[in-house]
This record gives sequence, structure tokens and C-alpha cells, in this order.
Amino acid sequence: MSFRQVPRYTLLVDELKPVSSSDDPKSELDLDHTAFIAAVDRHTKAPEVRIPGIDGLRGALSYAVARAVEGNADINHDGKVTLKELFSNVRQVVYQLSDQRQNIVTVSSPAQTPETEVAFELTRGVVLIQGTAARAASGQVANVASAEKQIPAPPAVTAKSQTAPTSAAATAPAAPSAALPPFRLTTPIRLAALDGKMNYFTSVKPQDASVQAVQPTDNPDLIWDPVSHDVIAWGDVVAYGVDVGGLTTVVNRTAAIRELKRMATKSPQLMRIWPDDRQQRSGQTVEVELSDVGSRAVLLFNVSGDGTIQMLYPVGSDAALARSANLRLPLRVGEPFGAEQIVAVTSQQRMVDLETVLMQLNRRRASGQVIKSLERYLPADARIASIGFFSVP
Repeated sequence: MSFRQVPRYTLLVDELKPVSSSDDPKSELDLDHTAFIAAVDRHTKAPEVRIPGIDGLRGALSYAVARAVEGNADINHDGKVTLKELFSNVRQVVYQLSDQRQNIVTVSSPAQTPETEVAFELTRGVVLIQGTAARAASGQVANVASAEKQIPAPPAVTAKSQTAPTSAAATAPAAPSAALPPFRLTTPIRLAALDGKMNYFTSVKPQDASVQAVQPTDNPDLIWDPVSHDVIAWGDVVAYGVDVGGLTTVVNRTAAIRELKRMATKSPQLMRIWPDDRQQRSGQTVEVELSDVGSRAVLLFNVSGDGTIQMLYPVGSDAALARSANLRLPLRVGEPFGAEQIVAVTSQQRMVDLETVLMQLNRRRASGQVIKSLERYLPADARIASIGFFSVP
């Protein structure tokens, strides 16, 4: 985790005189129309995170608020963003980008009703992007909103059932009949060896992204330990016991998760993982909770550290449409251990094609295929959640 801080200091020469009076509001929320959003509570540090497509580290809250103002928080597409829409959108985006490690604080003035109080309205304007000449000539205009991309994730988790955790089916379905071409991430995955040697990676040739060999001190995306063969990302073990030949699938998975987070930021589905963000051990049960999914079709899958796809919902007799506003699913932690990325996709109509592809990719190392399938089959009203945690033996 990365943090920045400003040390306390005292002005030795301060000629500014106080301008406040006893009649001033005691806090911002004493005003009638104020919304307050903080990165964390007063007892917690706010981390810097990796934002897909952005170099270096930055705060998740400022990024999330900027995307919300662009229009991503307008859940019902009525051109108005209520305080509830703003708070929910920003909270979920920060939660996803920080992999559960950051929970924002939101407060509104007592007289306000967040469900109906409009925080801001979207206006029509021209967005300067790489578009076609035909679109420019047609005089089309759009709400200011940046388009982002998408992607999937792996298992060390078995699923399912709304009442008790059970293991997923053991049989692997046949491969999809119409294989999609791999997607290609333009930004390379920075790969380092713990001992600083770069000659290990000459045979690592992933399909979904290029690889740039760097030193461990150069902020790599992945660090491979040539002794234990563990793959590490920012202090956490992504995958255990991976030889050089297996690094290709881990790099593909890293590229896929980067794209998935980008897409989930654009239209997030509310999702939480319980009990917390601690490392989850073998055999332990964790719960995934989806909110605001009443009468929506739900697809839930996992991408483990080695890129294996695991279908979690619907499986067997599970209902295609959620019967209540909240859906809780217990998951039992199992091999392979390392990074887990739980992904939820919801829509007002059943996503038959996407569901079929995910079932066919179940138990296969095919994170890039999932991305292409999402690009092809996602309905316009789809919401996506993508939350990671780590499992250990």
C-alpha cells in the first residue's frame, strides 16, 4: 500500500487575521445544500491505488468523482444525478479500485433527501475524442463522458448456492465453437525478477499484452521470485509456484483484470465481499452480496491468479433472474490460491450468449476470451462489479 502525507507545521510569521464570527455555521453540513465526501474516516489512512490506463499511483476518490461528474453516476440515464446516485457510484468505484481496502464517507445536510435531491445535471456538449469524420459531420453531440473498456478474472474459490457453500461441478465443458480473437492491451505489463535478473523472461510471450522486463525497484506490475516461483503484485502473492512457462497466463490475467476494472468503473454494480479484506484461508467461507438486483439477470464468475475462469452463478437450479433486491452467495476458498477477482454482470434481460460462453470457459485459463466475450455480448444496460481479494493455503 502506498500513502502520502504532509507533516504538521507552524507558520512563524502569520499576519492573517480571523474573519469568522459566532454566527458562522459550525460545520459545512449546517448549510442547507451541502454534500460531503471523504476518502476515509478520520481514523483511517487513504491509500494511493493503481488506476487502469493511468501511470503511477493516485487517489481513488478524486478519480471516481471525476468519472461521476462526466456522467457515469447517472444510473437511470435521466440526465440528473441525485445524491444517492452520486454516493453509490463513487463508493463502489473506490471500493473496486482499492480491492476492498478503502471505504469512503458520505454525508448530506439533514434537510436533504438523498433519493430525490439532485446533486447536478448533465448538459449536452461536444466531446473531443478520436471519432469518425462522418460522426463529426453529422453534428452529433453527447454528454461529457469518457468511454472505458472491460475484462474478467480467476478462481481459488468454489461456489455456490444461496443457502450453503458447495463445490462447483467437476466436469469441464467443451471449448466455444466460435473462438474469439485475443484482445490486445496497448500498455505493456512490467515484469521483474526478485533477484534483478532479466534473462528469465525471454520465453514469456503472452497473447493479451506485451511484456517489459524491469528491475524490482521500477514499480513493476508483477514480481517473480525465482526461488519460490511465487508471483507478487504490490506485496500480495498473485499465484503460488509458477514456473517461467506459466508466467504467460499470469501476465494475460493481469492485462485482463486491468481492462475489467476499467469497464467496471464506467457502469458499476453494487457488490461487497464479506467478512472483510483479510487474506482468506483454504476452506473458509466468504460471502458475495449484490445489491439492487431485483428482477435483474445475474452472472457471477471468478478469475484466479493463474487466469482460470470459474463460473459461480447461475449454476444448476439457480434462478436466472434475482428474486429479491439483494442476493447473497457463499463461496468456499480452495485451490489455486493467490489473487481472486470476483466479477458480477447484471442486466434487465437474461444474457444468454454471455452465459453460454462463460459456462464453456469454466475451469479454463481464458481471461482474454472473457474480455472479448464481454465486448461482444454485453447489453447496453449492463452493470459490472469487479472486486479482488487474496487466498492462502
